[in-house]
Amino acid sequence: MTTVELIFDDTCPNVEPAREQLRTALTQLGLPLAWTEWRRDDPASPPYVRQYGSPTVLVDGRDVVRVPDTDGAACCRLYSGPDGMRGTPSSADIARAIAVSQAPNRRVALAAIPSAVLSLLPVVTCPSCWPGYAAILSSLGIGAIAEARVVLPLTFVFLAIALGSLAYTSRRTRKWLPLVVGVVGAAAIVIGKFAITSDGVLYAGVAVLTTASLWSSVGRLSSLVPVHAFRKGVPT
Repeated sequence: MTTVELIFDDTCPNVEPAREQLRTALTQLGLPLAWTEWRRDDPASPPYVRQYGSPTVLVDGRDVVRVPDTDGAACCRLYSGPDGMRGTPSSADIARAIAVSQAPNRRVALAAIPSAVLSLLPVVTCPSCWPGYAAILSSLGIGAIAEARVVLPLTFVFLAIALGSLAYTSRRTRKWLPLVVGVVGAAAIVIGKFAITSDGVLYAGVAVLTTASLWSSVGRLSSLVPVHAFRKGVPT
């Protein structure tokens, strides 16, 4: 889930133009016109907003345009552009930051695929089945992974990659439930495949891990934090 925040001062004349740049960026990306707004001098606003000038747009907690010499100033912030200085970040800067924030989410969904597929490979324990498994897997060029001593570490490696990707996204979005669900799914895969050899537990684990990865990736901007309406006319 990507979060977009607008930080501003009431006295700053560039707040409404900043909102317009936000609307333009979100419209270009086909995303809902929704973001969170924080007034810098409001006691209810989180402390971190006071380190930025007005207006500032954050995507997943990161400034879309880094201008250190104006951050934290109790005045209107200025941004450089091809036409000189301006009072807001451009819609292109905002759209670029949002697009970059989505890249890890896509990788999270893809990271679960290798571990899920690998977990479904059979652990060869029946000698009479070896020729059949060898023929099938060799035709795919992966005959060596039919052995349990290879499947086990590979499964752990790919599960670690999937959980690491979930943890990365959870840290950025501060949403930890998909990671918890992913850990449960990974544990079920290991237990169902190597501990009690239960297809039901194994398949359930694959489904849970895949769900956690998709949950982490498709939340995106459709689940943006609702707008904190300090002023009338803010989109809801």
